[in-house]
Amino acid sequence: VTEINAWMNTPNGFNVSEFVTKGVVTNVNPFAPFITASTAAEELHMSGAVYYAGIAMILGYLIYKYLKTTNMSEKMIYRRGINITAVFMILDIIYLGATGSNELSTLMVIEPIKYTALELDLHATIGTSFATMAPEHIFGVLINHKLAYAPSFPYAQSLLAFPLTFGKGSIPGLIPLTTYKGVTDYGVW
Repeated sequence: VTEINAWMNTPNGFNVSEFVTKGVVTNVNPFAPFITASTAAEELHMSGAVYYAGIAMILGYLIYKYLKTTNMSEKMIYRRGINITAVFMILDIIYLGATGSNELSTLMVIEPIKYTALELDLHATIGTSFATMAPEHIFGVLINHKLAYAPSFPYAQSLLAFPLTFGKGSIPGLIPLTTYKGVTDYGVW
């Protein structure tokens, strides 16, 4: 699934331009989809997520055994196991944050329209200061092509997208075109 998602972000393995223009699939390479521009970022993040799920299952088992046992020496062993797995979970959360930020930064460069749709970056005009100091929106709903009911954290999206430059960088945004008929009626800048 991760490889397919990476391939959808950056399709390869055939002549894409000829397929778009003529509808013909040529120059097929069945191994090329395993090495795309977004594969590394996706695989790093997914490996951390799988690791986190495994640690969470082990932690759940240890907590269950800790609550069920009445033997104090067993409780001590389970408590140590809980402490060790909790430390690994905290470390993995930090890893997931770093790889998730890297994955979104990669997506911002490779697929800016998909990035802006995921982050709900709907800009009304080109070149506003919002593009360099973008807030992070959590949840929210689109009502009449405007974001509503979304708590906003100022500058957070810029900081997450450009952590090494302290948020200095241009965030792409969707600008509405003249008519609204579907997803293709948005342009990216």
